[in-house]
Amino acid sequence: MALNLKVEEPGKGLVLVMAEGEVDLNSSPQLRQAMAPHLKKKMRGLIVDLSQVSYMDSSGIATLVEAMQGCQKLGMALRLAAPSTAVSEVFKMAHLEKIFEIRASREDVLKELG
Repeated sequence: MALNLKVEEPGKGLVLVMAEGEVDLNSSPQLRQAMAPHLKKKMRGLIVDLSQVSYMDSSGIATLVEAMQGCQKLGMALRLAAPSTAVSEVFKMAHLEKIFEIRASREDVLKELG
């Protein structure tokens, strides 16, 4: 399954990346490219909506770790929103739910950072 990405700027210095499909070795560069321009300028935060991601492998995780490191360098917030059950399981197995700021919904993140 292909990865479809949509990027929006909902205002207040936030960027929202919505992913749909599978984030794997072949598609993780697309996710990286979608986030990269926003990690070169200081904004308030980057939100990655994972609610429609059906599968994520270690390359997808590595892409998100890179984004987290980039956000930290710029003093930006990174929030992951609504990971699907499959993605949540990957995060739990790798104990990444303790490292990433994960919220139940995109709306929760917008309220928090807005």
